[in-house]
Amino acid sequence: MARTKTYQTKELIALLNEYKIENPGMRVTIPKFGAYLRSKGYEIQDHTLRRDEKFRDCLQKTNDEEDSKNFNDLVTYKTIDVDSFVEKNNNKAKLREALLNRDRYYANIAAKGVEAIKEKKECQTKIKEMTIQIEELKNVIKETEKKLTEEKAKNTDTKIKEKDKAIVVMKNILDDYIYPDMANAILKEMVF
Repeated sequence: MARTKTYQTKELIALLNEYKIENPGMRVTIPKFGAYLRSKGYEIQDHTLRRDEKFRDCLQKTNDEEDSKNFNDLVTYKTIDVDSFVEKNNNKAKLREALLNRDRYYANIAAKGVEAIKEKKECQTKIKEMTIQIEELKNVIKETEKKLTEEKAKNTDTKIKEKDKAIVVMKNILDDYIYPDMANAILKEMVF
């Protein structure tokens, strides 16, 4: 018999949205979100979150949106017109919310800047590693070509020596066993 849930999935999704507001621009992981829930007084374990399909779907959708948002965002600096800002946000609650929104915007930009710098450093490291590998491979290719050339030269010299020996042996056979006139005629035909 299945246990009854000690929480509501809708409540978890609301807490997930709250977590996203407090941590803008970050990818949400179950361990981090579980720690956040426990810090808020909810006794929900990570494995329980992993088993809740509706919550996992919502979490996946949220992370996918964040990834595409991070990929497509264009970082810009927004100047503020102080007079219109104060006029538009003329009470304490509106002013507080507007400042929080602006702060979140620049926190998000800072997080993206940090991520971009990190990616740049990783790419530079990979480029250095690849450059070293390319140089090593070029050296291996040069050495292999040099060995092949030397081997080819050795093979050519060996073949020439073998042919010279065969010619000497044939000439000796011709001199010993065949009349000199016939030998000269055969040798003339053999010379290329």
